[in-house]
Amino acid sequence: MKSLVLTVLMLILLTNLVFAAEVKSIKVNGKTVKVGETFDNVLTKLPNKYMISQSNPSPDPTNPNSFILTKKYDVNGNKFDLIVGRREDPGPFRVRKIIKF
Repeated sequence: MKSLVLTVLMLILLTNLVFAAEVKSIKVNGKTVKVGETFDNVLTKLPNKYMISQSNPSPDPTNPNSFILTKKYDVNGNKFDLIVGRREDPGPFRVRKIIKF
């Protein structure tokens, strides 16, 4: 009986874990968002209604003249984060990372 209770508790704990993976692209609503793409282009594919939150700007460790943002999205249950920042300054903001949950 003890082992059954422990097994059930372990299953409950495992089902509540969130697994995340860094990916190079993600397909949402039939459109693909890719690492390296300009954020202006992403906005044509992902309306603001899908963004659930945004981090405060933080210093970009690779570009002292810029900052990075993390934008969290939920598109029909497809959850992911886009990390955006500038590669060159001046220059457009680009998708630096995509984290899929």
